[in-house]
Amino acid sequence: MPRTDITPAATARQTEEKPAVVNGVQVQVSIRCPCNYTCHYCVANNRKQPLVPLNMDKLRSLYSTLNGPVLTVCECGSGEPTLHPQIRGFLGMAVGYGWTSIPTNNSIDPERWLPEGDLSKLYARATLHPQAERDVPGFIARGMGKDGKCHYALGSDDQTHPWFYGLHAYAASGLASAGERKQMVDKMREVAQVLESNGWKCPCDGAF
Repeated sequence: MPRTDITPAATARQTEEKPAVVNGVQVQVSIRCPCNYTCHYCVANNRKQPLVPLNMDKLRSLYSTLNGPVLTVCECGSGEPTLHPQIRGFLGMAVGYGWTSIPTNNSIDPERWLPEGDLSKLYARATLHPQAERDVPGFIARGMGKDGKCHYALGSDDQTHPWFYGLHAYAASGLASAGERKQMVDKMREVAQVLESNGWKCPCDGAF
C-alpha cells in the first residue's frame, strides 16, 4: 500500500485549498535575575545579573490591548528565570493570553515556579542539566538541592531510565528545534556509550 501523507499542508495541496493562516502577536519579555550555575558555555560569560522586578500591572495592561493569539517568549540574559520571585505569577498571567516559552537550566524543582491551572500552553526550553554539569561521564544526578548544584552522589536505574525516556520523547515529539534535537541525540548517545562500556552499571559522581 502506498504511503499517504495526511499532514494539513499536504491535504491543502491535494484539495487545492490554502492552509489556514493564524495571525498573532509575539511578545518578548526580559526576565532579569541571578543564575545558580557557572556554565563554561554561558553566552554572557557568567556575568552576574541583578534582580529586576517585573511591572505586573504594566504587563497586564499591555496584554489586554493585544488582539489574536499571543506568543510570549521569555528572554533571560545571563540569569535563570525560574529563580525570579515573580515568575510563577507572570507565567500564570502569560498563559492566560496564549502560548508562553521560557528557557531554564532545569535545576529548580518545577513545583517552585510552575503556575497553577492549564499548562498546555507553557513550553519550557530546558537544557541538559544536571547531566551536562557533571565531571563523571555517564552520570545522571538526582535529588538536586535547592541551590541547583548539590545532589545525591550515587547513580541509579530509576533516574537514568527516565532521563533517556524524557529526552527521547521530546526529541521525537516534533517540538524541539533541529539544534535542540541534535544536542539531545548526541548526549543520549554519549551517555549510552559510557553505560555500555561499564556493563550498564550506573557510575557515581566525583568531587563537587
